[in-house]
Amino acid sequence: MSRLALRCSPCVFGFQKRDQVGRMQFAIFTGLWIPLFFMVGGIIDPPLFAETQPSAWESANTAGMEAYRQGRYSEAKQWFLQALTQAERSGEPNPSQAMTLNNLAAVHEALGESEDAELRYQQSLFVIGAIQGPDHPDLVPGLNNLALLYIRDGKYQQAEPLLRRSLHILESHLGEIHAHLIPSLLILAQVTQFQGRFEEAEQYYARALNIADAELGSRHHQTTTILHRYARLLRQMNRDAEASLLEERARTIQEH
Repeated sequence: MSRLALRCSPCVFGFQKRDQVGRMQFAIFTGLWIPLFFMVGGIIDPPLFAETQPSAWESANTAGMEAYRQGRYSEAKQWFLQALTQAERSGEPNPSQAMTLNNLAAVHEALGESEDAELRYQQSLFVIGAIQGPDHPDLVPGLNNLALLYIRDGKYQQAEPLLRRSLHILESHLGEIHAHLIPSLLILAQVTQFQGRFEEAEQYYARALNIADAELGSRHHQTTTILHRYARLLRQMNRDAEASLLEERARTIQEH
């Protein structure tokens, strides 16, 4: 699956909002899988990179981004390895190191090298944690990227604690009712649904729907995604009458 240039909502390590190569975008959801960006490129705060030779790192990183966009993953891998060498010259954990590790993980994933991707995502999370602490929002994209890798490989039990941690971090910074919680809730709903834990999945869908109603409005077109997914779960639980009500509400929203 190609990871195209996407726009990020949160800023990471001094990044400003702008188009970036990304795994998935963290924003108000548009479908079942909510994109969560992975950290490639962007506008970087110069003081953060004063000791990591930014011109050399940026050159290799930009070349890796371009190769990635064009599907030349083996070439991108070599460029990101060069970028990582530059990023590690300071000998201290730094944002460019974390980003490059994450980018390298995405390339490994594109090449089908799941074990290497897992290791690089874990290394990136370690660096971010060393810089920002264990509960900083900058950890959220990496946690979700690693979880998404596990989900793709069918490792739902390994993905779930990462998603729960990501949700906890967001809740601690945004509160328990915020539109940016919806993507995490929907992913957790699907992961638990895949594992046959329908009651837990329903709790996540119900909470996502309540937040959407409160934050986006009961007739917001984005709410239809939750309604359709929730309805499918209810049909799996043989609760067809309830599912029909949700589907009818979704149709009403779409007609307006």
